[in-house]
Amino acid sequence: YSLLEQILALKDQGTLVLGAYLGGELLGGHIDFYFGEHAQAWQAGLGERASAYEVSAMLVVGAVEEAYGRGVKHFNLGTSGGNEGIVFFKESLGGRERFYRIVEKAGRLYRSIRRR
Repeated sequence: YSLLEQILALKDQGTLVLGAYLGGELLGGHIDFYFGEHAQAWQAGLGERASAYEVSAMLVVGAVEEAYGRGVKHFNLGTSGGNEGIVFFKESLGGRERFYRIVEKAGRLYRSIRRR
């Protein structure tokens, strides 16, 4: 199986793949995971014409509506990367800023510099 086939096979266990179509053309897609009262947006992909139709926003709103219908209380849409437009969009959906620890595996050179 490919990774996507494995993800699609888990739809009854909390995986959702949304698609945005214009006629028969796929403009974009969004993959989310639902775990009880929590949901995590994972990946999105957009075609060249997606921005002309606000596909990204429609997919996120669709995912949030699905989450609401499932009783989700916390939906992690991922990082904004400091983009003010993304921050504004998330806040318009009721989102607020969260801070997370970042864990990275450091290489030998980095560790040797930190020891000094």
